[in-house]
Amino acid sequence: MEGRDPLLFCINMYRIEVSADTSALSLGVCVKTCNKCQISKPLSEFSKNKLRKDGHNSNCKLCHKDYVAKHYQENKSKYLEKADNWKNKNPEKRRKISTGWMRRVSGNYVTEAQFNEMLTAQNSCCLICEKKFLTTRDTHVDHDHITGKIRGLLCSSCNKGLGFFKDSVKSLELAIQYIKKFGEQL
Repeated sequence: MEGRDPLLFCINMYRIEVSADTSALSLGVCVKTCNKCQISKPLSEFSKNKLRKDGHNSNCKLCHKDYVAKHYQENKSKYLEKADNWKNKNPEKRRKISTGWMRRVSGNYVTEAQFNEMLTAQNSCCLICEKKFLTTRDTHVDHDHITGKIRGLLCSSCNKGLGFFKDSVKSLELAIQYIKKFGEQL
């Protein structure tokens, strides 16, 4: 939308009446009318869809959620049958998934032996906060999102923290400076 007037873009793209939704448009917020509920909502209320001209689904997220739930209930037996067929064709994968030993990392799987080796080497503790893992389900296999290389096992909080900072050293350093500036809390 760079170089375009957001008001004109929204009016042309969504065929919005200028008299309606002027409060949202005056703030530079694009709105779209849901095909299902017929309510004008901000674009953030619509899932992205590259195949659509405007890049968003025609139904809002709430209407889509209702549709999916209704569709599942109407076709529950088909979904359960499909799941049962997969379980029957993949008994080994199913066993590993149900026991929690199959850990997927960057499209690859960590074996039980590899996982146990890392757990022992780390003394069953998170590599960042050194918190003792209560169960193997508390552990997350951390990896570099660019190379796919496994770095070690982390607790849920530390794994999420790295994820929120997108593994950016600069962002983490800025966060440390921020905490130091306002007093470190324990």
